Amino acid sequence: MSDQEVKLAEVTFGHTKLFYEATNRNAIWRASTLFTKEPDTVHWISQIKENEVFIDIGANVGMYSIMAGKAQKAQVFAFEPESQNYALLNRNIVHNQIQDKSIAYCLALTDEEKVDKLYLSGFQLGSSCHTFGENVDYNLKERKSQIAQGCVSNTLDALVDTGVIPQPDHIKIDVDGLEHLVIKGAAKTLKQGNVKSILVELNTHLDEHLQIIGYLADAGFIFDQRQVDLAIRKEGSFEGIGNYIFYKPDSGISFDKLIEREEAAAKLEAQEQAEADNKPSSFVIGPAQNVTPLEYTMSRLANMEIKHEPYHHFYVDELFPADYYAEMMAMKPSADEVVTIASTGRTNKAYDDRYVMHLQDGIHQVIDPVKRKFWEEYREWFCSQEIMITLIKRFHKEIADAGVTKLNVFPEAMFMRDKAGYSIGPHTDSMHRLITMMVYLPDDVDHRHLGTSVYVPEDKTLNSDGSRHFKFNGFRNVSTADYKPNSAFGFLRSNNSFHGVEPVKDEYDRDTMVYIVKHRNA
Repeated sequence: MSDQEVKLAEVTFGHTKLFYEATNRNAIWRASTLFTKEPDTVHWISQIKENEVFIDIGANVGMYSIMAGKAQKAQVFAFEPESQNYALLNRNIVHNQIQDKSIAYCLALTDEEKVDKLYLSGFQLGSSCHTFGENVDYNLKERKSQIAQGCVSNTLDALVDTGVIPQPDHIKIDVDGLEHLVIKGAAKTLKQGNVKSILVELNTHLDEHLQIIGYLADAGFIFDQRQVDLAIRKEGSFEGIGNYIFYKPDSGISFDKLIEREEAAAKLEAQEQAEADNKPSSFVIGPAQNVTPLEYTMSRLANMEIKHEPYHHFYVDELFPADYYAEMMAMKPSADEVVTIASTGRTNKAYDDRYVMHLQDGIHQVIDPVKRKFWEEYREWFCSQEIMITLIKRFHKEIADAGVTKLNVFPEAMFMRDKAGYSIGPHTDSMHRLITMMVYLPDDVDHRHLGTSVYVPEDKTLNSDGSRHFKFNGFRNVSTADYKPNSAFGFLRSNNSFHGVEPVKDEYDRDTMVYIVKHRNA
């Protein structure tokens, strides 16, 4: 790949521009959430001084290694055993021109020197939750990884003793569950008194991790409980997991400014909420408010514009919170986690170019437990009664005008991936459906023409019960929805709600999440 073909994400840290290769969804997500994912880590790194030695154990693709090496001008020694992440870590070092002071090792650090396997949670660049020597997850529970790489390990003590790396000033340890073994293999280095600070991601549900707190206290380290309270996840698949940043009392490390900023932001947020509470309710939620993805999405749907010609339909952008959408993009199913729609038995038509993961019975296809947990939680709120009722209320008059007096409906959703060559002619959807919504999930804004098209038949008397897909000739394309990130097109199903997708000529995966409100008695 030439330099002209490489997409780089540019991030400004202080007065320094950092560059990260935006190779896939995971890499893009890591760059877009660099300052919001772990603000305490960023604040800690900002206090590293020029030429101090920074050890990054579990560097992944080098988000923090690059920050320490380029912005802080530290000497960086990064360790990442997973092959794809290691390759991108090295490319990011070169993109930032810090190879004179930064070096990466394809090596696992633990409590012994040996040759073993690195068990992968998934085989995607930028993924995490891989474990060396033990096929366990981040809760140290047994898992069944389908892929493993050959790998060698060493201890931090051995590398320091043999002069491979100098005595470190600052250490970051984030290895998704086996942090206690890394600490064990660094016992001598930590007790020599030269280490100024050490960040360790701890799982507070594990005794092995809680013991690290006392161990480092005995070695003369302290931590700021306010920083820990900020870092520990309160919900989700990583609940109870977060960074503890230990430091020596005379190190100069402080989190006062970070906490001041967070408290000021929380105070401003509370003021904005109080002002909003005193205004007449219009169910509008802005991006600055601290709301759940469910609440935010309900607000977007409740306030979107509905067009009534040639049938009742809508288009909404920014459907999900921006940070949630970025995470969603990183969690999209890989090629081996989707199946042809024909194999699901949900259609009698042969769509060889359409692959799916149904949220009701297809999430088990996802190999990575973190991704699987994400989609399970997504299904819980996205297929909730709240989302369904919000949509139905937007069409209550139109539904009543159609003579429907009683509804017995339920929601379902399915991730779909259309390959080059896919197309679907004008059709109205099955009568089993009440409302259909297609959420667009592209990686970029370069394929807007791949959205859903609205059609009007040349034969003005033509209606359809949805059992037939028509050819494109004989229909006029009235409009095509923009296929752009975090947007959705939807409609109230009727006998003239003709829509379709023009032939996909791009060598591009057209990813969508279809959401359907279906009649239960149909």
